[in-house]
Amino acid sequence: MRQKIIIGTASWGNSYGLLNSRFADQNEVQHILNSARKRNITALDTAPAYGESESLIGSADASDFVIYSKVDASWLSSPDKAYTQLNESLKRLKVRQLSGITFHSADSFLSAPEKASAFIGRIMEEGLASTWGVSVYEPVEAMRIKDLAKPDYFQAPVNLLDRRFVTDAFLGELASAGIRLQARSIFLQGLLLLSYSELPEAFKNLQPQFLQHAKEASRLGVSKLELALLAVALHPSVDTVVVGVNEESQLIEIANALSIRGEKPNLNNVQSSQDMGIIDPRNWSK
Repeated sequence: MRQKIIIGTASWGNSYGLLNSRFADQNEVQHILNSARKRNITALDTAPAYGESESLIGSADASDFVIYSKVDASWLSSPDKAYTQLNESLKRLKVRQLSGITFHSADSFLSAPEKASAFIGRIMEEGLASTWGVSVYEPVEAMRIKDLAKPDYFQAPVNLLDRRFVTDAFLGELASAGIRLQARSIFLQGLLLLSYSELPEAFKNLQPQFLQHAKEASRLGVSKLELALLAVALHPSVDTVVVGVNEESQLIEIANALSIRGEKPNLNNVQSSQDMGIIDPRNWSK
């Protein structure tokens, strides 16, 4: 299978996610990158907002990796300041160019689309990034952006429960515009790796889906992680998949999952949810 994995670094030097209580330090980052190279996984997704992530990557010498980073909404008040921050990101990462620069949210693009396009144009013209995209939460956001500009990719949530970005209608729109789909949140901040008996009280109404997921994993002879990962990574319209990793053992487990034999997981064979209070972590109680 063509290598689709992008290592998510939100928990490198920074606690992130519902179920994540630890983060990767410099030593662990070096182990992760060394292990990734051996397995031909050579792409990273980071952001200035991810604590010390960019500095850890730069200190570990990841110049041979494909690196995506982000720009947050601060560029709206001062594009020049955001441009300076981007150059500071490159210095921390110790690279001359990003493979992709991603707007951290649809709102940060849609609030001033002409200004955003000019900002991206400057970045591309100066060779600071080779592609650009937008991180979105709703398909309608992506369609609005598509009508105003032509990003190279959308980074969007796709997982066993959330199928909004892999409908035939949405994928048809992306294909016609030549925009790639970069899937994120494939484990839904770790929620999808729990068994139905481990679900926190706020998610108990998901027990029917989780029981069905467990039965499907058992039928295929795969783990919960393999089911959640492969159902998304093997989807023909998903170009790349951002998978959060904060331990070398997790990276190895992910790499091993990509080589399993036999019938592969398919999103069409598992139950999803339409409950936005569940599938959108922004709605979770803090």
